[in-house]
Amino acid sequence: MRRFILTLGMVAVLAVFGVAAPSVKVLIIDQTQNLMESMQVGILARILRTSTEFEVQIVGTTQVPEGPLPQGPFRLAIIVPAQAKWVWVCTSAFPEDLSPQLQMVLGILDKAVEQVFRGERRALDPADDLYALGWSAYFLKIGVLGEVSGR
Repeated sequence: MRRFILTLGMVAVLAVFGVAAPSVKVLIIDQTQNLMESMQVGILARILRTSTEFEVQIVGTTQVPEGPLPQGPFRLAIIVPAQAKWVWVCTSAFPEDLSPQLQMVLGILDKAVEQVFRGERRALDPADDLYALGWSAYFLKIGVLGEVSGR
């Protein structure tokens, strides 16, 4: 009986660790035009992939999509314009209405943008900038961003 309980406990522990981490799909639109900035965008993607307890799937492109992408819908779309002082972070809702998981990813993204671009760029989301809000609405309309499914 004791062996059965011990075996059952081990199976339960393995089941907990075997569960896949929640996934956050991120689209990065890299419009930079020089090698240094393109490398910084790559580093930003790597930081996002490795610095959360969630699986971050990143798809990169250089053009703004005109319709849904086969890998989508995405939870976040990040636009890195050429020679600018910001990075637009597009979301399906205002940050305070997003899930705690996405709010955590946004916090990591803010810090990562600051570090990777050595303070030369800031991450702006729909609550910070009308341009990010406009892009977010566009991406929602064409199916690039997924709807908010609740907190």
